[in-house]
Amino acid sequence: MAKCPSCGTMNPNYIIYCGKCGQEIPEAIRKAAESEPESATAETASTSAIQQPTVAPVASQEATKKCNWCGTYNKTSANFCSNCGRDPYRVSPYDAGSAWEPPQESPNTSAPLIGGILAILAGVLSLGQGVIYSVASDIAYTMGYDAGGFLCMCGGLGILFGLASIVGGIFSIQRKNFGLAVIGAVLGMIGFGFVIGFLLGLIAVILIAISRVEFRD
Repeated sequence: MAKCPSCGTMNPNYIIYCGKCGQEIPEAIRKAAESEPESATAETASTSAIQQPTVAPVASQEATKKCNWCGTYNKTSANFCSNCGRDPYRVSPYDAGSAWEPPQESPNTSAPLIGGILAILAGVLSLGQGVIYSVASDIAYTMGYDAGGFLCMCGGLGILFGLASIVGGIFSIQRKNFGLAVIGAVLGMIGFGFVIGFLLGLIAVILIAISRVEFRD
């Protein structure tokens, strides 16, 4: 029997790791135990019997269980495998009989795609409205109306918001740059786009926001 240098537990000579504490038993100790005469082993056993209090007899053959990591059979009371030194009853990812499965990535939904398309439509409507305002401002200037400056400002903002919404919609379809995708959809909503653009932009913002985990920033 080889004595564990860490906890003092007696293990069979062929054991590499202590069944109680998991500490590796040096080869020198195991070889010394193999060459130890039987009389010395019997004397040690008798001395231990005198020093130790009497305990109830146990079954001569203790139940064993297969290590989930290396397949070695160990006593059910062992805390560590005698061959690999690991917890023998912990589920191993390499155990073909275990229920372990690799983590599955969540599938992509169609929300970013639909949101991106709606943002692009909202941007096109806002862009068209901006062009109309710009043309109207030129006509107003030609006719001498003071409202030309206001129409020109609205037209410029409409064109700017429309372009930003189109770019954000493209990012949403590609599932990247979540922040720019949301900003583009919001600007498409603010662009108003003949009222319909506002509704399309609002839906786009909601769809893009709920699909945040699908974006690659």
